[in-house]
Amino acid sequence: MAPVFNNLPRLLRALIPITLLNMAIFLLLRVAFWIVFQQPDDPAPAGDLLRAFYLGGKFDLQLTLLMILPVFVFGGVRRLCPFASRVMRTVWVVYLTLVMAGILFVYAIDFGHFAYLNVRVDATVLRFLENFDISMQMVWQTYHVIGWSLLIIAVILAYGWVLLRIFNNVATQLPAPLTWRGKWLAGVTATLLVLLGIFGSYTYPYVLLAIIFLLLLSGLHPIQALLFDRYSGWSRPLRISATLLVMAGITALSGVVVSRTFAFEYYPFRWSAAFFTPHVFSTAVACNPVLYFTNTLKNRSITFDEKTTRKYYPVMQEFLRVDKPDAQSLNYIRHIQHAPRITTQPNIVMVFLESFAGHKSSVFGNPLNTTPHFDKLAKNGLLFTQYYAPVTGTARSVFAAVTGLPDIETHKTSTRNPLIVNQHTIINAYPHYNKFYFIGGSASWGNIRGLLSFNIPNLHLYEEGMYSSPRMDVWGIDDLHLFDEANQVLRQQTKPFFAIIQTAGNHRPYNIPEDHRGFVLDEKPQADLEKYGFSGNDEYNSFRFMDHSIGYFIEAAKKEKYFDNTIFVFYGDHGIGGYGGAHTPEYMTKHQLVNLHVPLVFYAPKLIKPQQQDKPASELDLLPTIAGMTEPNFTNTTLGRDLLDSRYDNSRVAFTMAERTIGLLNENYYYRYNTSSGQRFLFDIHAKDAGVDVAAQHPQVMQQMETLCKGMYETTKYMMYHNKNEKVSSE
Repeated sequence: MAPVFNNLPRLLRALIPITLLNMAIFLLLRVAFWIVFQQPDDPAPAGDLLRAFYLGGKFDLQLTLLMILPVFVFGGVRRLCPFASRVMRTVWVVYLTLVMAGILFVYAIDFGHFAYLNVRVDATVLRFLENFDISMQMVWQTYHVIGWSLLIIAVILAYGWVLLRIFNNVATQLPAPLTWRGKWLAGVTATLLVLLGIFGSYTYPYVLLAIIFLLLLSGLHPIQALLFDRYSGWSRPLRISATLLVMAGITALSGVVVSRTFAFEYYPFRWSAAFFTPHVFSTAVACNPVLYFTNTLKNRSITFDEKTTRKYYPVMQEFLRVDKPDAQSLNYIRHIQHAPRITTQPNIVMVFLESFAGHKSSVFGNPLNTTPHFDKLAKNGLLFTQYYAPVTGTARSVFAAVTGLPDIETHKTSTRNPLIVNQHTIINAYPHYNKFYFIGGSASWGNIRGLLSFNIPNLHLYEEGMYSSPRMDVWGIDDLHLFDEANQVLRQQTKPFFAIIQTAGNHRPYNIPEDHRGFVLDEKPQADLEKYGFSGNDEYNSFRFMDHSIGYFIEAAKKEKYFDNTIFVFYGDHGIGGYGGAHTPEYMTKHQLVNLHVPLVFYAPKLIKPQQQDKPASELDLLPTIAGMTEPNFTNTTLGRDLLDSRYDNSRVAFTMAERTIGLLNENYYYRYNTSSGQRFLFDIHAKDAGVDVAAQHPQVMQQMETLCKGMYETTKYMMYHNKNEKVSSE
């Protein structure tokens, strides 16, 4: 092997070990990702895991070859060759080291991002730059920034040292004893291998054309002599140019003939190859975070297609029961006029519970008894057991609850899009109510200030700097004191009020205030915590403290005059991914619905009788249900429907979205569709193995759910730009 290696050009002798070094680093990072984040309840099948590592290796090779491509291309130029001088070796070492530093930085973000949201890093991570100070404070307060930074720096320095050793070692070796034909053949072969590695498919037409052309190029001089040497009056540059033109024509003709004869993959190896299985974690293992991030940049914004929207109008107008269907004007407005279920003009208090995942709460069977206070509310209120946020992320949840539209933006959250800030909301169906919004931190976070203040007239917005309670961490004042501050304001009201309280404490860095009003820390064995869905005691106690804060708030409210005529609506803004625990239905964990499944409770002892609803429910339905209980007249313009209106009982669904995959859940099935790759699946959620695709066994169900799911998705894209307050008021 050594003699063959020594016969290669020196540039290749250096780049081959560098390629292997990079591949080894990326493989170790992939193995580390698998070890750290593997799910004990739903391990990747052996076949899927092997394929994930194979595909991941192809992604890693792509990244490696793109990284060394400048060295490969320009290193062959005499003055830029790393062996021309020590200065050029240093330049190329510095370049490769800086690129690796950037790659490792993305990997560090990816690991933290997956630990936080259970999805690999994509272009949506850029939304955190919108609130850079808050994001950096959260990272600083949550992670061992200094320790990990020192480790990464050490790895980068070691990497640079190894590169320098490789280049210096090759520089001391003799050049390969190759003729110009041998050098040409080595260059052509290396170029072909690099192209194959980058495109990832030898049947990709561009690679095929490159292969044909390079093969012809290797015979440049004989072809030139055969065709043009007889014309002695032609200059050498002219003869070479004419030869290249003829070769290009031969290449194009050969490509047409061969492509019509054989089957080809007309796309290079792309990110969608990683989504080869419905097993969510297997696809995560296959992804390369650097390539996946760059691939998502181009799809980070959503635009609507009016023609496609009109295509789905018939099914959507029937699903929504539009008053005056009109496919030309795309009318979705429903004017609700009815006798409300509650006629006392009750106060409304909506509470976003940060990351209040269903599988972590004891109301859904978690044996750690995490939420005794919330359980009492559920037992004595109206509990929805199959309630889902459409997408993860608090800002996305705020948008969904306020507008009745799922946040389907893939780059920034919809609250950060100034083009769609104008949105009609059912909150304005309460013109004689005082409106309040309480947030422990700043309403500039996620730009929710624009969505709220622009669309809700006379909103009283309370945020950090307006409270007497001290700021605790990056999220502002803690939740217990936020509830206390809100109660102090609400107790003074003489008119009916509609209040929203947005909590944030059940979140890294999991701080609990010193003034905790009687909260007692509890420590559990790590094995028990992981068995029932918690990463550690910090998260476990943070979740318990959220429940403690709810209990404190309700007990304080019971002492106030407003309590008896108030509907308290408690719900999780989104869930948390990972292992759902032994008490969680298999389909929720297997399809990462634990990210979205959260409790929803309407609590009003004097107004609402205790009951339980087990049909699918969505955050989009929240405001229509509240208005259906309390308002005789209101206008609904988006996708939400009254959860207590029996007209919809036979078509209860929850729309979901994660990255590029949209989904629809009903009482028996879960449908998933990847909007980029076109992959689609249907799962029986009651089956023994809920991960088996049953689309072939139930084609009619598949068709119905697919049509409605795509209809909701396309209609949402249209509605985002056609739900303006002035449009609704003019109807």
